[in-house]
Amino acid sequence: MKQLTNNKKGFTLIELLAVIVVLAIVMVMAATTIIPYLEKAHTSAFDTEVETVKSSAADIVSLIITGGNNEKYKYDGPYYVSSDGGYCLTIDDLVESGTIKNLEGYTGVVIVTKNNYRHTYKVVMSNGDYFVDEIGAVTKATKVTDSMLLSCTSCSAGCNGVTYTKVN
Repeated sequence: MKQLTNNKKGFTLIELLAVIVVLAIVMVMAATTIIPYLEKAHTSAFDTEVETVKSSAADIVSLIITGGNNEKYKYDGPYYVSSDGGYCLTIDDLVESGTIKNLEGYTGVVIVTKNNYRHTYKVVMSNGDYFVDEIGAVTKATKVTDSMLLSCTSCSAGCNGVTYTKVN
């Protein structure tokens, strides 16, 4: 007859649970350390996109002032101008011009004000997760709503009390 041996190889349930609890604690500690860096990276990427939009708007304003064409870009699309010589361009206008690549999911406008011979560019833009207001402060939003774009959702509606006229 075979004799039953009492092999005690393996781990008990208590030992396995203790290891799982320790691993969970280590994962929570690691996550709380990494998440702020990820958030900072996303905010930094959005800041870069805002600067790209400003640069693109400067290119378009330059094209408008000089007559609409250069070797690299052509812009004969509509734009909005205020009585004081400022401009309003939508994100779609910038994508259409070819000065920036498709920013899918982005909404907003660039308000260009003129002081003497200098233009100032203010971006009101959202990508669904982040929002930049007219002052330039990037804020994280859990759910960005259209109301966060203030009154600057489109150039035709005007922005901050300034009325823009469409020019074709």
